[in-house]
Amino acid sequence: MASDLAAAIKERLDKARRKLQSAEHCLAAGDFEDATSRAYYAMFHAAHAALMPFRVSTKSHKGLAAMLSLHRVKPGHL
Repeated sequence: MASDLAAAIKERLDKARRKLQSAEHCLAAGDFEDATSRAYYAMFHAAHAALMPFRVSTKSHKGLAAMLSLHRVKPGHL
């Protein structure tokens, strides 16, 4: 089970890295709107990865932010 969780976290972080690389390319090309969107989704996927060990599931972006705060920010992990 732990290896499945580790693989799922790695997959989510890989996706976040790809989104961030895409954001950097968009930024370099002067496409600020797409750069912003892709950077946001890089953070979104990284936040999901950070919550996976807690088995937390959210239904909204606002819920994701709230759970990230509860489980990672307030305890001092981030």
